[in-house]
Amino acid sequence: MSTFEIALLLHIVAAIAFFAGLLLAAAASHTAARRLEPVEISVLLSLARLGALLVAIGWVAVLALGLWLVELTEREPSEAWLSWSMALLIVALLLGALGGRSQRRARKLAAQAADEGAPPVEEIIALLRNPLARAANTIAALASVAI
Repeated sequence: MSTFEIALLLHIVAAIAFFAGLLLAAAASHTAARRLEPVEISVLLSLARLGALLVAIGWVAVLALGLWLVELTEREPSEAWLSWSMALLIVALLLGALGGRSQRRARKLAAQAADEGAPPVEEIIALLRNPLARAANTIAALASVAI
């Protein structure tokens, strides 16, 4: 196996990890938004957090391995498709982080409510159904697919 083939294989594996994390985070957060019990919401948002971690690891690996592939193929980093890919990758990261802020807060509130045995809190549900956070996450996902 050549160095190029190894780099390409690792780049593909990183992309798969990135999208697997994206799907896990999206599925868990959408499911949590339909639940009413703080314990269930807390567990589901913990899964979403795991998905976000996988996205972050995949993001770093995709970027690093992609730059390695650019070097191996002796392409210019200023080529239009590379510039657009990098820009979309950065947009996806920033919007995903922005969209995840309300989920992080909801997870903390749900865990606190579950520990205290409190009934469902409207603030948790409102955070999970925040249209701006959902829009940011949706645009981040679309930017990722567009790459």
